[in-house]
Amino acid sequence: MNQPATHPTVVACDESGFTGGNLTFAHAVFTHASVLVSREAAAEETARLRRRVAAHGELKASWLLRWCDRDDLVRLLGPGGLLDGALVHLSDIRLFLLRRLADVLMGPEEISGLDLPGATAATRAAALDLRRHGEASLGAKRWQEFLMVAGNALRTNSRWVPATAVDDLEAALDVLLATPATRPVRGVLASWRSATGRVRAVRRQLEDDPRLPPLLEPLLPAVTHAALAWSAQHPALLVHHDEQSALTRWRVAAIGERVAARFPGNAALELVRVDSRDDPRVQVADLVAGIARRAATSVLDGKPDADLVSMVRPLVDDQSIWDGDADGSADAVPKVTAELSPR
Repeated sequence: MNQPATHPTVVACDESGFTGGNLTFAHAVFTHASVLVSREAAAEETARLRRRVAAHGELKASWLLRWCDRDDLVRLLGPGGLLDGALVHLSDIRLFLLRRLADVLMGPEEISGLDLPGATAATRAAALDLRRHGEASLGAKRWQEFLMVAGNALRTNSRWVPATAVDDLEAALDVLLATPATRPVRGVLASWRSATGRVRAVRRQLEDDPRLPPLLEPLLPAVTHAALAWSAQHPALLVHHDEQSALTRWRVAAIGERVAARFPGNAALELVRVDSRDDPRVQVADLVAGIARRAATSVLDGKPDADLVSMVRPLVDDQSIWDGDADGSADAVPKVTAELSPR
């Protein structure tokens, strides 16, 4: 059995696309990047890129995409480039919301905000049916209203959520079931309407213990998944993550417990929050996350940037919350990646 290394491996993380808990925006993507790169190499490259775009202070991915050429991006993202390893987790936020709702209504008894949504093949299939066909079948306005009340029903950490959140979800489902819809959409909605008691039970659990991870925070399952993926390769892991209020000490401790349970006696995890302006490795993770979000968003917009997608593809996590099997038809989410796996 491998023993934890004396000096832990440092993995730097950052995200792009935070939406403040609202997971209803059309064509919106949340990305989380974790990268393995030396501090020295990261500092040298970020300094070079600052000179390249005449930037002062923190770099932004949008500046690189506007003013750098392909060689700069390949140097950052490509094989043999700056990174010794990287993992990019994509979340189509509407699919994330639908998968999480499916988990609550159809999935296992225990639901945790640290778990990636889509606990079973059945919940993933139901969510995907609605993501592909719900809006086209029911209309954009009616679909957006449903997503809003669905999100409210699962949110307990916002004072703006009405006390009638679950009642509103039931009423919205009744409205949709009274509307002509395609068979897969109607079948899923009917099964969900009969199970809304589970939403009430889950809300009570979250309200009784505010330290429990919220269900609609894409950052938390992305960080947990990254910690588990990297710990499989590096028994002693130190995660440097950009400052995020969602990473409370209780949640960080719970992520550490996940790693210890997955690799008993063979993994140690420490996660520290840092300012990306003070750590060039986290700055690189921020750039990777931002570039990946631009690539993924271009696909959801129906105008894929093929060159950018081809550069990002090898880094994308195969557990991303993404429709990787869409056939590109008008009512489907277009395909962005194929045969994805972490490096």
